[in-house]
Amino acid sequence: MNNKKLLKEIKEHLDFIQFEYDRQGYISTNTADELIEYSKYLIEKVEQLQQEIEQLNNLVKIKESHEQQANNMVHLLEQQLQQAQAKAERYEKALKEIAEWSGIASREYRIAKKALEG
Repeated sequence: MNNKKLLKEIKEHLDFIQFEYDRQGYISTNTADELIEYSKYLIEKVEQLQQEIEQLNNLVKIKESHEQQANNMVHLLEQQLQQAQAKAERYEKALKEIAEWSGIASREYRIAKKALEG
């Protein structure tokens, strides 16, 4: 029997006990024992649920921490990419200037031209 079904049965039985108490004005010893057992069971369930909630909260904190680390890494990589792109643009500009100002037969021209093609 799953927890949901058991809790439903307990609730129905407690409703019956309440009905009998309202009708008779007292509860029997057996009924009092049942109430104590139900109370113990429910307390145990609440404690289990509290532990599960705590575990879930810890998992959420770990997940959030990992997300923050990933976001930081993405930001760092974006910055490095921008820096690398800017550096590549500067090199390309420098190579174009070398190619433009060197003679066609010069070694620098050939190196710059080859770098620009690749």
